Amino acid sequence: MNCREALQKLEAYLDGELQAEAGSALEQHLRDCPACSAELTKRRDLFELLEDLEPSPLPFDFTSTVLKGLDHHARGGWSLLWPWLRLPWSGQQFVSLTFAVGTTACLMAAVTVLFRWGNQSGLLAGLGDRFQVFWLGISTTVSITGTWLSQVW
Repeated sequence: MNCREALQKLEAYLDGELQAEAGSALEQHLRDCPACSAELTKRRDLFELLEDLEPSPLPFDFTSTVLKGLDHHARGGWSLLWPWLRLPWSGQQFVSLTFAVGTTACLMAAVTVLFRWGNQSGLLAGLGDRFQVFWLGISTTVSITGTWLSQVW
């Protein structure tokens, strides 16, 4: 038995859950290996300290808090995928999200129109590839909207 295997079996050994064959192999390794033997001593001391601790009393509203949490997660739906969809929303949050989505849609439409008009008239030919121009418009729009949203919220 090597040290890695021995360390993995220490908890089961302390709990008395190892079979006789595995237990004797571990004991033989512990006699031969001072590092694993020291680790066993540390864990045994830790278990003894934990057994001596008094259990702390639960808060008065523990049961109701747990049940509320379970009910909250049991509702499921889209709120599990996007936690920010959970209600209640403040009026400011709703207005700011609506404004951000509307602004993004308008800016995307403006960039698309500009791109198509500029492409037809040849004005954007010097700026490079179609994708680069369109991506520049999208990234600018998202960056501006994201910055504004982080300041509002």
